[in-house]
Amino acid sequence: MQKPQTTKKQKSHPVPYERIQTILPVYLDQTGDGTQIYTQDGQTTTLPVPITHFMDQFAKTYFLDPKALKSFFRQKGLTGPLPLYLAGQIFISCKVRKPKISRDPCYGYLAYQAIQDLVPPASFILPQYQIPLACSLATAQK
Repeated sequence: MQKPQTTKKQKSHPVPYERIQTILPVYLDQTGDGTQIYTQDGQTTTLPVPITHFMDQFAKTYFLDPKALKSFFRQKGLTGPLPLYLAGQIFISCKVRKPKISRDPCYGYLAYQAIQDLVPPASFILPQYQIPLACSLATAQK
């Protein structure tokens, strides 16, 4: 007698990946680290998962392994934050908050094509909102 095959059901994601413009780490009162997502139409969604977990799932949707990519580029001598090409967009990482404790995620990801301007004291202007950064204007311009 054969065992019935069970199919693992994919969790549907509350925000279509192709509409995402900004992914930020946030602190949530009850759950700790969370992820805040801004979309092209100005919608905001907060998920109770750390940004590292969300980015891993986002990349795996496009058959990418972020850790393997990072390791590959480090072996080639590239340093600093690496851009990610996901959902037809280039996401750049920027420091968006100061960590409360060590190992807190403090880098968020912005869709490069959506950035309209960079204004002092260091904020990216996107079509629907402004993202303040936790770094100097000179660092953000790099």
